[in-house]
Amino acid sequence: GIAFTSHAELVRAPAVLRLFADFLGQINQELAPFERIKRFRLLERELAATEGELTPSMKVKRNVVMKTFAPLVESLYADPVQEGVGSLG
Repeated sequence: GIAFTSHAELVRAPAVLRLFADFLGQINQELAPFERIKRFRLLERELAATEGELTPSMKVKRNVVMKTFAPLVESLYADPVQEGVGSLG
């Protein structure tokens, strides 16, 4: 029930961030403290093999993704928490 015109707009919606935070909070209950997700970021587009981010068998190429999305990853470690970063706990 969230109105949006693009995937990028949808992942920035506060209701969507809350939905993911609630879901990840449930998952975190089953994880050891060192395994728990503390902050997350939703990508404004899907990963794509054409961008070199996925192998032909659809596995994530972590080194490519880390390089491509370095500013987003760095935002997860910024204090205070930046806009668009979901925070748990």
